Amino acid sequence: MRTLNICSNFNIATVILCGGKSKRFDFKDKALLNYSSTKSFLEKIILECKGDVYLSLDNKYKYNTLLFKYKNIKLIEDIYNNIGPLGGIYSSFINIDSDYIQFLSCDSPSINSDFLNYMSSMVDEYHDAFIAVYNDKPYFLCSIYSKRIINKIKENISQNEYSIRKLVNGIKVKYIDLKYTIFKLFNVNTLDDYLEFKKSIPQYFSICGKKNSGKTTLICKIIKEFTNIGKSVAVIKHTSHDHSFDVEGKDTYNYKVNGAKATLIYSKSKYMLVKDYEINNDESDLINFINSMSEYDIIILEGFKYVISIPKIEVFRKEISDTPLCMDNSIKALVTDNINYETNLPIFHLDDITSIFNFIISNLIF
Repeated sequence: MRTLNICSNFNIATVILCGGKSKRFDFKDKALLNYSSTKSFLEKIILECKGDVYLSLDNKYKYNTLLFKYKNIKLIEDIYNNIGPLGGIYSSFINIDSDYIQFLSCDSPSINSDFLNYMSSMVDEYHDAFIAVYNDKPYFLCSIYSKRIINKIKENISQNEYSIRKLVNGIKVKYIDLKYTIFKLFNVNTLDDYLEFKKSIPQYFSICGKKNSGKTTLICKIIKEFTNIGKSVAVIKHTSHDHSFDVEGKDTYNYKVNGAKATLIYSKSKYMLVKDYEINNDESDLINFINSMSEYDIIILEGFKYVISIPKIEVFRKEISDTPLCMDNSIKALVTDNINYETNLPIFHLDDITSIFNFIISNLIF
């Protein structure tokens, strides 16, 4: 899915609301739930946003460590405590010099950059709020509000009326139904919601290493281990060279040679799609491919050493190389026949598939 090139003429800031009590989630901080093995819900949403992102908090020191990791975030502490998201909305309008603010709930991991652009494109000067609706449910905390409502918010707070629904009922609202769009919205409110969410997200990791290091052999063994416990597995292989699955003289080859941008051949049991696409050298392309394979439990990537957001195991053998190919923070373990290689990382012998598999289960997927 390509990013929608939609521009808004309005000054719209972005605020992620993170101050909830999470009563239905045993008071755990849902912002820090694992979206993947490498990032939390909150981090996933931050990465989907462009430009500066404000975090609305009940305590400004809550996520101090994120300030060092993400240079585009700023913190806003609640002016009023313990009054729910209305307090975060009010504090945001007081602290941000913007006519409109796009508020995002930290427990809505389905939010992506295309959705944010789409919502921004719906803003006009005639309404006070632009509320996303999905499956007939309004998502008040994944919507855009005008600063014109600040006096209404202050009035509600003075009357101890903290309901967002009550606020919305008293202003001019444009409801934006997502029924006929590609977008989905949901909140993770309970442990059951989270368990259901985890089932819908492909689990993935990479096996990387130099050519002829043993990547394919290791991946084949890992696939067997996953299938033995009833997991479905898909593999995405990276190559630095242009490639074709068509053979000269075949119909699909002729279609491509004569200008077709995509060909698909299928039978009763399988299909193969060959499709041209514009290379952006952007890891978001890879993540989109991964998400398009959500029917599989596990996705193993071969290669992709340059994508630092994907956890990796590197394979290296003495006859190929004395040292690993890359040693950034995404490398989580080494698999080698040089078991005495000095490293701070976990290290496994090439033949110790049981220990390698147990490490993957415990550390690379969730």
